[in-house]
Amino acid sequence: MLGSPLFDKATLKLENRNQFIIKANTNSKEYYYIKSVSLNRENYNNSYLKFDDIRNGGELEFNLSEIPNKSWGSSLTNAPYSFSEDKNSNK
Repeated sequence: MLGSPLFDKATLKLENRNQFIIKANTNSKEYYYIKSVSLNRENYNNSYLKFDDIRNGGELEFNLSEIPNKSWGSSLTNAPYSFSEDKNSNK
């Protein structure tokens, strides 16, 4: 599950020599709601990451705001398997 990062940037150095970078733009006490997320520079609306997304390396970038974006990650298709109504939809 994704939530607002408590840091500006973190780099995970993976065993397979890939790196997974997490960035939080405008991270502050006032800007803590997720406005949008991109994974490898493409819009990412899921409220979770798959293991392969991390293992393959890349960059997850959060754009934060002082106002919640109630449409980001709110669709059932953007929920992780354990929260979806159709347990077979994410297989």
